[in-house]
Amino acid sequence: MTWFLKSIDLWDVIEDGPHMPTKIENGVVVSKPKQEWDEVDRKKVQSNAKVIHYLYCALDRNEYNHICQCKSAKDIWRLLEIIHEGNNKVKESKINILMHSYELFFMKDDESIIEMFTRFTNIINELQALGKVYTEYEKVMKILRSLPKKWEIKVIVIQEAKDLTKLPLEDLIGSLMAYEITMKSRPKEEDMKKKSIIFKASIIDKEEEEEASEEDEDLALIIRKFKKFIKFEKNKEKKFYPRKDSQKKEFSNVEKGRNT
Repeated sequence: MTWFLKSIDLWDVIEDGPHMPTKIENGVVVSKPKQEWDEVDRKKVQSNAKVIHYLYCALDRNEYNHICQCKSAKDIWRLLEIIHEGNNKVKESKINILMHSYELFFMKDDESIIEMFTRFTNIINELQALGKVYTEYEKVMKILRSLPKKWEIKVIVIQEAKDLTKLPLEDLIGSLMAYEITMKSRPKEEDMKKKSIIFKASIIDKEEEEEASEEDEDLALIIRKFKKFIKFEKNKEKKFYPRKDSQKKEFSNVEKGRNT
């Protein structure tokens, strides 16, 4: 509303109050009767009514009830300031609280640059509405100091490459957002590399398993052949070297034949 009234050249009505046409009589300033008003006087008087009309259109029912008894746009504006911002003591308290939030402001670990900047802007705008204004340089330095340790390299680069006294806050945020996108893309590349390494390792392991299984089969085949060979050799010994029991039987039979 402030900028709207300034754009139509009516902000003076808020600052100076309604125009009251006057004239000088006998060296004394007195109110000018309405019948003596000229065109300029009429327009200045109507300006107060115009601003009141604009304010009424911008307010809801509850706020209208607060200010409907006011006769001038200046009185309406001051009453609205007290309702929304409080008196001087209330303003000081709000400013102290917001300045405390400003001094303790830091970017959260799970926060993006745009989310951090939105929180920061909200604090700055509220302070500015209460009359506390920070320079562009102060805001730039505060943002750089509020970044976590993982941004340390980027902060050093900006401090060395830029003249911070002339760096617009929007340019700083744009640079930080670009760096944030780069940082987010790196883990994806590293994940791709890890997946590639794991995939290659799995292929190698599979080949080694296949080779090992082939070696196991060859070993099993050798063992089976060896067992068959041992069995065959044992059978050969049985053929050429009969058992002692059978030899004893044959010897006893021969002795019996001799005796008979």
